[in-house]
This record gives sequence, structure tokens and C-alpha cells, in this order.
Amino acid sequence: MSLHTKISLGAAAMLASVLVTLFLNMGMFRQETRQTVERELMDTASIVAQFPEVRSGLRGLPSGGTIQALVQRILSSSRSVDQITVCNMQRIRYSHSNPEFIGLVQEGDDVKEVLFQARRYVSPENIQLDDATGGFMRAYAPVFDGDEQLGFVIAGVLRERVVDASRQLTVSSLVYGLAGLVVGLMGAMLIAHNANRNLHGLEPQEIIEVYSRHNTLIEAMHEGVIAINNRGRITLVNASARRLLGLGDRVVDGMAIDSVMPNPRLPTVVATGEAEYGREKRIDSRVFIANMVPVRERDRVVGAVETFQDRTQLFRMAEELTGIRQLVEALRASSHEFSNKLHVILGLLELGEYEQAKQYVQATQSSHGQLHTRMLRAFREPMLAGLMLGKFSVARERGVSLEVDEGSQIGAVVPESLAHTLVLVLGNLIDNALDAVRDNRDRDGRIVVDMRERDGTIRLTVRDNGPGVPYDLREMIFVRGFSTKGDGRGTGLHLVKQEVEVLGGGVLVQSEFGETVFTVTMPKNGGRT
Repeated sequence: MSLHTKISLGAAAMLASVLVTLFLNMGMFRQETRQTVERELMDTASIVAQFPEVRSGLRGLPSGGTIQALVQRILSSSRSVDQITVCNMQRIRYSHSNPEFIGLVQEGDDVKEVLFQARRYVSPENIQLDDATGGFMRAYAPVFDGDEQLGFVIAGVLRERVVDASRQLTVSSLVYGLAGLVVGLMGAMLIAHNANRNLHGLEPQEIIEVYSRHNTLIEAMHEGVIAINNRGRITLVNASARRLLGLGDRVVDGMAIDSVMPNPRLPTVVATGEAEYGREKRIDSRVFIANMVPVRERDRVVGAVETFQDRTQLFRMAEELTGIRQLVEALRASSHEFSNKLHVILGLLELGEYEQAKQYVQATQSSHGQLHTRMLRAFREPMLAGLMLGKFSVARERGVSLEVDEGSQIGAVVPESLAHTLVLVLGNLIDNALDAVRDNRDRDGRIVVDMRERDGTIRLTVRDNGPGVPYDLREMIFVRGFSTKGDGRGTGLHLVKQEVEVLGGGVLVQSEFGETVFTVTMPKNGGRT
């Protein structure tokens, strides 16, 4: 049996039960009608008995007409009472629906209790509402003036009206019940249709099979998968995510995402509705590559899913490759400079200027040796010293003065990964400064590098006398792909900021016309404990 049929039959069964209940409760409806009429009659009789005009009228003659006039006004405005009769203690009528009966005696034994016991009651008490053979249903109330009973009031309604009211209530209940049944069936069919459409025509068993396959697939993924709803609460965590995040068997469903993952981006994806791909994040000592996409339901973001994978080794290789690229460029510049010097020596020898060639070799050796010694003294890490030697050659090629502050000094004991990071950061900052001073027209380009270590923190400063960075671009220069130097640029400073922040450091830019200072701070241990 299809889901559509099950929903329709279930709704029909429920509504049919409501209809049967209505049939079974018809007796209750008749009883409720009777009780309602009794209350209205008794209330009317009691209120009329308390009117001052009734008390004063009963002390006079029936022909006075005061009570009859009051009763007529009440009957003209009442829809629930057909007759109001007021009598004195001798049963003489002071009002009646037929004026000819005024002054006559009220006959019948049904007035004895109100006359002799001053009791309020409805008669007959066992009226059958399914018997519309005529007669009245009456309520009796005594009339007192202080402790003295002056008479009584009878409020009556035709039994036909009571029976008709009962039938109307029963019929209307049945009509409403049938209407509800029809509307309910139509609603059930609509719900079943929408459910069938939303479930893409899948039946419950098929949904179970699809869910089982998808759940198995998610659990088998090597990448970690974690999902949240639009309130930032976790709805899904697969086995790989538990392993990568160190969650073990901890129950995290329904918990806030930031309680299991530091600095999560998923809430931002939910808020913006924009996917993020290839974002790097560091958790403890490992680096992850994460992709985050919003989950939409009818153009509304209802959550987000993140897949992430441990890329620590790959990231370290990328760091090393980037640092090696800086070293290769530096060595290329040194090789080019050395080749030029060899050409000078060869030319002097061909000209027979042996003494001058000797002096040139000695001067070059002395200059190179001094620079080599200075770099090793300032940067005891060989990769940094080699980078700086190469950058000196690049600067000389471009006619730029590159200097190292006298107080610069970095010890040799730094983590290998941090050494590669320092090569990446320092190389890109110097390259950026070389590009900046290239446009100097009225002064020579000058770059000063200062790198120091203090209290477990490395502070690196690169200062240049270029034209400066406009204030409104000081944040944009760190965005991947943004560059004022043309297409294919805009990655160096982005890598610098990204790598420094991953290590727990920061980058500060201070700039004005004629001077720009980039200051980088980072922990010496590379953000690892």
C-alpha cells in the first residue's frame, strides 16, 4: 500500500471516528439543550421577581396594569421566553400573555411548591424533548419583600421551541461533522500529495533503503563530515570527523558547533548562504582543508555541511616548496651576479690587466666574505642566511639598497617547519618591497630588514621607502588575487598573512608616503605545543 493511500485512509478513519462520536452524543446534545433552556427560564423568573414594580404591583389590584406593562416589555425583548405570569399568594394573575386571564386564578398543582415552600424549580422536571406534543416548560420563582412572600413568577417556553432547538443543535453538529469529514479527507489527500512530491515518489521502505545507503557512504568517507542546522546545532558527524576531531564516542548531536570545533566557519556559511571551498584551518598541530556549503530548502538556508581532510603533510610540503622557490630565485640571482663578475675578470685578463683583475678578485672575495659572515651571524638558520644572500644579489641587480639592521639576530634552534615559514614570509615581504621601490623616481630605493627573537616570539620588520599603501587598500592587499601590479599577481601577501595567522601570529601594516613598514610577529615554537 502506497504512502499516499495510507495517509488518506488514516485521515478518513480518524474523521469517521469523530462522526460516530457525534452520533453517539446526540443524547448529550438534547440534555445540554434542556439544561440551557432551564437556566434561561429560571434566570428570567428570578430577575422578574426582584423588580420593585412587581413587589409594589402585587400590593395593589391586578387591574393596575403596572406588572403587565413590565412583562410585555420583557417579552418583547426576549427570544428565549414565551410567557411570563405573575401571581399573588392567592394565585390571582397580575400578568399573562392573554390579557383576558388577568385577575383569574392560576390553576394546577405545579405551583404548590413555590406557593407554600417558596422553592425555585422547573416543571415538568422529566420533560422529553423528543415528544413535541405541545405544552409549556416552566420555571417558578417566589417574590419576596423582605421576609414576606408576596407571590410568585412563572416563566414559560413552548415545548416545541425546546424540541426544535435540540434538533437544530443535533443537525448542525452532524452537518459540521460531515463538512469536517469532507474537508479532512481533502486535506489528507493534499498532504499525501505534497508528501509524495517532497519525497520524490519514494515509499517508506525505499526511503529507509536510501537513508541506509547514504549513511553507509558518509560513514565510509575518508574525509570528515559534520553538519549543523540554522541554529548552529550539530545534526551529523561521521566516523572520520570523530577521529580527526578526537571526539571518540562522545555524544555531540544537538550541541553547538563551536563546542567541538575551534573557530568554526559553518555558522557564517549559514548566515551568508555562500559556499566556501579550499579553506585552510589548523586544529592543534594539524592543518585541514575544508569545504563548506549551505543546505537549502525551497530557497531558504536550513543548515550547512562541512567536509574536511587532514592535509598536514601536504601543507608542510607546500611550505617547503614555497620556501625552496624563494631560495632558488635567490640562488639564480647570485648565479647571475657571479656570472657577471666572471665576465669582468675574463675581460681584464684578455686585456692583459692582470694586476687589476687580481685586485678585483680580492675585493669581490672580501666583500662577499664580509656579507656572508654578516648573514650567518644575523641569521644562524642556514636557509634564512642563504635567502638573504640571494636577495642581496637581486637588490643589487635592481639598483636597490638592501640592509639588515645591526640588531637582527635569529638563533639556529627553530622548528624545521617554522624555518620554511620564515623563508616564505621574509622572501615575499622583500619581493613586495622590491616591487614597491621600483617606481621611485626622485630617490634611490632602500629596504631595511630587522628580525629579532625575544621571550619566545619572533618579530620581523621589512621597511621600504616606496610610495606607500593607500589607507583604503591596506586590508585588500592580503586578499588572494588582489594586486595593483597586473594579472597573475596577488598571492604573496595573501600567503604571508594566511601562514602567519595559522601559526597564531599577526601582520601589521603602517604606511605613509615615502615609507611602508610590514611587521610580523609569531611564536618561535611555530604555534605548536
